[in-house]
Amino acid sequence: MVTNTLVVTDQYLLDEANRDVLDEFLASVQKWGADGESVAVSVLRSLRRIVVIFDTPETAQKVYQLLQSQGIRVTYSRRNSARSESTLDVPARLEPPERRVELQSPPPSPYLGYVQEPEEPPEPITMTEPESFSHLLYQPTRDEAARERVFEGRAEEPRVPLLIVDREEGEALRKRQQEIEREKLEEYKLSER
Repeated sequence: MVTNTLVVTDQYLLDEANRDVLDEFLASVQKWGADGESVAVSVLRSLRRIVVIFDTPETAQKVYQLLQSQGIRVTYSRRNSARSESTLDVPARLEPPERRVELQSPPPSPYLGYVQEPEEPPEPITMTEPESFSHLLYQPTRDEAARERVFEGRAEEPRVPLLIVDREEGEALRKRQQEIEREKLEEYKLSER
């Protein structure tokens, strides 16, 4: 379909080494317009195209036939292009976008002036005397509904279980209580000397 716009895709004309050939081609295209008819030419290097817009499709058809006879690759655009009197100089390449401010991760090494301090030790064992929690500690019996105390001997305590542990934990607590009592006894003996 004939339109008023030609698209030249000849790579020889667009090659940077042949700049003088391109200038000569553009000058001759300007002359090919009919008397009083203007021609708009845009060189789009990044798209590897030369777009030539004439006032009438008839002039574009004559130039198309002339370029085809010269062996230059040329096609029609799909639609007629509107003419604009403004001259737009399109740069060969797009400019990179401005650098954005981005959040950055902290450096992997410590900052200047950082002093490594030893960590605080963990809190001392809160259960220094498991027997002191005897009113809280219960373990299940063979009968699933019943429970028995881990430590016996304090009758004034309530019979409401607050913490139920299994038999292994109960045994471990009794052993720990015995160890604590032995340590206290040894400390007492050492202090008497």
